[in-house]
Amino acid sequence: SYSMSTPKLSFFESPHPIPNSSDRKRQKQCTPDLKEPPPGDLRWEYVKQWLTAKDLAENTDRAYTKELKRFWNWTDKPWNQVTTWDITRYKNHLEAAVIQDPETDIPKRQLSSNSVALAVRSLKSFFRWMHQAHYISDNPTLAVSAPSEPEPESKELTDLQIEALYAALEQRGDTRLRDTALLAVLSHGLRAEEASQANIGDYDGRRLHIRTAKQGSTGRVPLDKDACAALDAYLNWRKAQGDLLAADVPIFINYSRDPEVRGNRLCYDGIYLVIRQLGQMAIASALKKIPNQPEVIDVVALVGWEIAALADVYPHQLRHTFASNLVLGGMDAYLAMALTRHRSVSVFKRYSNKAREHRAEQEFRQMRGEFEADD
Repeated sequence: SYSMSTPKLSFFESPHPIPNSSDRKRQKQCTPDLKEPPPGDLRWEYVKQWLTAKDLAENTDRAYTKELKRFWNWTDKPWNQVTTWDITRYKNHLEAAVIQDPETDIPKRQLSSNSVALAVRSLKSFFRWMHQAHYISDNPTLAVSAPSEPEPESKELTDLQIEALYAALEQRGDTRLRDTALLAVLSHGLRAEEASQANIGDYDGRRLHIRTAKQGSTGRVPLDKDACAALDAYLNWRKAQGDLLAADVPIFINYSRDPEVRGNRLCYDGIYLVIRQLGQMAIASALKKIPNQPEVIDVVALVGWEIAALADVYPHQLRHTFASNLVLGGMDAYLAMALTRHRSVSVFKRYSNKAREHRAEQEFRQMRGEFEADD
């Protein structure tokens, strides 16, 4: 089976408490439903034009659509009548909105600062485009700033978590070869949408050519020998099944039992589901190894926080892991950025900062005469 060798990550601290499935369900239940704009709604037609003009990645398009729909529900004003005061009141509304937790009956904030910032950035982008397209005479968002956001941290996986995901591939049955190749490709820093859009002609046997990517971050991604072997095994299997592997054929195919989608390109949601299922399988495998389990299972206590956290694993964490391991392995940050295709130094510095913290701790412990095996 495919495995990827990575530098040891010995500097992780215990994460925040891991929400269980009932917590996630409760959070979803607390979120107010948004009405759908009716067909032909003039205000929403402008939003659709904007989204088309932006040509966003699927995931970003989904997030922007949600935020504009939220604002569309909040106000019934035509877009050319929206004022700076309206935008300010809406921002204040999002920051102050609370919901009642149905279990604890305790009010809590509906949206985090990051979510409010995303909402404001979405509106600023939309109204800037409306002004540039001469649909409105003034941009009402110019004088409104987005809330400050905490500096983002890398959300990489530990070696133990990576090993558990690869071990879970043995349980994937008919999709094992595809999922092994998919996990290997994502472990080389591809975004889920990029893996979804990859075609046979984008793979030359040693690297993948990313032709469509977020913020124009296209380029060629080198794959290590194990990843190439995993991808070759999957494509050879497809060829043996009679698939015509033309250049414009998707690399990753949906093998759902639903005949309407079976054989189509594996979409972002499908990739997300594969990784989430691998995480759940990893937890189930760890629990099976524990004898005399209590009736009420505390997953964190039984298998540890690293394995328990895989209940919420998602594809982009593999990209974070790839970037972190590059800088932790000693690669120059600018060379690492070339491999991850980051365009912004400020975005990439989350990985550089973590590597610096790790090396600073190593130096500190060496000065104190404390030497650890992983160092």
